[in-house]
Amino acid sequence: MGCLVTTIALFLACEKLLPKGPAEEDILDGPVEGLTGEQSLQFIRGDVAFNDDIFTPDKGLGPLFVATSCGTCHAGDGKGHPFSTLTRFGQTDSTGNKFLHAGGPQLQHRAIGNYQPEQIPPGATFSKFTPPANTGLGFLDAVSDDDLLAHADPLDLDGDGISGKPNWIAIPAYLYERPQAATRQGKYIGRFGKKQQLMTCCTKR
Repeated sequence: MGCLVTTIALFLACEKLLPKGPAEEDILDGPVEGLTGEQSLQFIRGDVAFNDDIFTPDKGLGPLFVATSCGTCHAGDGKGHPFSTLTRFGQTDSTGNKFLHAGGPQLQHRAIGNYQPEQIPPGATFSKFTPPANTGLGFLDAVSDDDLLAHADPLDLDGDGISGKPNWIAIPAYLYERPQAATRQGKYIGRFGKKQQLMTCCTKR
């Protein structure tokens, strides 16, 4: 009986030391307010597919790949961690990435049976990246290029302390441009990544 009382006392003491959970409005892994029933079902289907679906060769996985699920790299729709970093190799310069024939720029370090995973080619530069959080990307994707350009204020002419401007990038050869995309000297507005160095999730060629 004494051991039970001691165990309960220790449990209650630990409970007091634990931090409180986040407020409901601070939890990012969930739907926005005001969705219709059909929209809520669509969100749930997408959330389940993102976090729970495991890709297999029968579902199109491979022969080379990085992970078997979206949630592997973006747990809880958040950013990655040291065990889910991505490796990109082959420096892009005026002549382009010289290692695209070897699988660049994304290292696919896993493979299905009877295949060998990619290796970083000798002489190729490489960097490791933490997978970014996915929260809010749907909203960002819904903003048109015209709206982004209309709100650009590189010289902070309105004096609000914000001098944002679009980052114009070249689209990799394996992606299609966005519908109704604005262009400038053959480049397009980047949207994702810490420095907007990525296009929206376009369809692969």
